[in-house]
Amino acid sequence: MRAIQPTETACAAIVDYNVTQIHAVWNAATSYAKGDLVVLDGCGAIVYESLTSSNVGNDPETSTLDWLPIGVSNYFAMFDNKIGTQTENADSINVVVEFTSIVNAMGLINLVGSTVQFQVWRADQDYTIDTPAFDENIQLRDYGVSSWYEYVTYIVKQKRNYVNFSIPTFIGGTGRMILNSPGGTAKLGSLIYGSQFIIGETLTQVGVGIKDFSTKETDAFGNYQIVEREFNDRITLKVLVENANRLDVKNFLTDNRATPVLWAGDEDVDVTITYGFYNDFTLNINQPAWTDLDLTIESI
Repeated sequence: MRAIQPTETACAAIVDYNVTQIHAVWNAATSYAKGDLVVLDGCGAIVYESLTSSNVGNDPETSTLDWLPIGVSNYFAMFDNKIGTQTENADSINVVVEFTSIVNAMGLINLVGSTVQFQVWRADQDYTIDTPAFDENIQLRDYGVSSWYEYVTYIVKQKRNYVNFSIPTFIGGTGRMILNSPGGTAKLGSLIYGSQFIIGETLTQVGVGIKDFSTKETDAFGNYQIVEREFNDRITLKVLVENANRLDVKNFLTDNRATPVLWAGDEDVDVTITYGFYNDFTLNINQPAWTDLDLTIESI
């Protein structure tokens, strides 16, 4: 099992991007009509809707009677630390970010696409002209069939989550992620990159499920009233931790108790990959060389 401590993506770190900001940047001198939508800067994490007519000079962040925050912008959705909000773009999402700390792993959460390409350039390279120091393409869909029946009835298997721990360690530099969906819409809930941490060896007893916040109620006549709401992934794992590393593991978990982290029970099994917090952990010290770690993780 491994984890990625994510690097927060600031607006200035996005150096190239094929997703455009469709909302206008708020201007104090502009008069906005009721229903107009604005963002505060080019990244525009939050979209604000004007609640009044002739709305001029009122800062959306502080003027709650004049502006209503209605959600994250499509431009910034994959950087907002929420896997339920997705950035969407026709054919592909192509973004270049500048690394401000150690990066040796990248992950994609809640994705729709056929392939992804990761490229990384060292700090002394120019991404516009130099050959990347790391370049890898990954297939995200399984189109394999073995009979005519499967050819007609086969449902393409789409990876929803993916993580790459094979990236060489770079201090600084530049990275590019290209999520391709030719002829369709590429979607991505979270792009995560940062420093990986090895926790231990995941055992086979992995529990995967969801925590559903939908409501299902019945009236006096037995009719259901269903309100579909968000849900969180929930994963329970048992991990073998080397005794020599158990203090480091305990410290890592303690230090990240209130920080969202990308967790990968098995990087080849996408249902064991999620982005969120752990609810609880227990280190069971009962073997000469190994310690059992019981870990429960819930996505955000």
